[in-house]
Amino acid sequence: MERVIGELEEKSLPERIANYILARRNEDGGYTSVQFIESNTYDTFLALAILKEINVDPPNVEQTVNFLRNCPLLDLRSIYYVNKSLEILKQPLVDATEFIMSIRNKDGGFGTLNVDIESSSELETTFMALDLLKMLGKTVKDKERTIEFVLNLKNPDGGFGKSLNSNIVSTYYALSALSLLEYDVEKLEETKRYVTSCESEMGGFTPKPLAEPPFIEYTYFGVMALKFFKLKPKSIAKTTSFVLSCLNSNGGFRRSSEHGISSFEYTYYAISVLKELGVSIV
Repeated sequence: MERVIGELEEKSLPERIANYILARRNEDGGYTSVQFIESNTYDTFLALAILKEINVDPPNVEQTVNFLRNCPLLDLRSIYYVNKSLEILKQPLVDATEFIMSIRNKDGGFGTLNVDIESSSELETTFMALDLLKMLGKTVKDKERTIEFVLNLKNPDGGFGKSLNSNIVSTYYALSALSLLEYDVEKLEETKRYVTSCESEMGGFTPKPLAEPPFIEYTYFGVMALKFFKLKPKSIAKTTSFVLSCLNSNGGFRRSSEHGISSFEYTYYAISVLKELGVSIV
């Protein structure tokens, strides 16, 4: 595996990342990307996932488990991130099968195609529901109907998105959902071409072909979409360089190489991409 050498290694990047995350751990055991505000389930999942990737054990796990167990489970997102966090901590999951099935729509998907402010794609809810069911050891009845629902969002350019609006995020969630449904995504040649066309000449990925500049979230979705086709970016070196250029001095990562504040979300995307590219930071 490649090593990140030079100044970053001398300053111990994993230690800097861990300090950034742990400084945002609250007294209730939860985490928040923005210091001095209340803990939330999404940031707690991201914090735990990042610490796991850099081989750092989270402190006082019992307190974090207690925080998660007491979080109001008001919607699919809260249920999803509580269970993803409990899974990382190797704790029993919350069985939300009944709720998950209650939001299955007449077309076979889950939730609605109308994206709200918290969703990054019209297929995110369907992916979350399917992933949760798998985590809980449940199967989807009439999965062919859900496969058809997802495939109906595939556009002539090979990308996915409603109203012919293909983008790398929806394409990633489509591939993820189809894979969970045991559909052979590797045969989607036109989708593979779409994903590769979103790679930027600067390194990283853009939301759509030629929509420069690249950003860290689109780079994550692009690299992870390629994984379904057993592919890596055309230029691993450029993509690695782009990701590392998003590192801030506090140990967190920002959205772009130019400027921006750190967040758990961007840091999670960055660490996940580096791992997928075979770049060791530990």
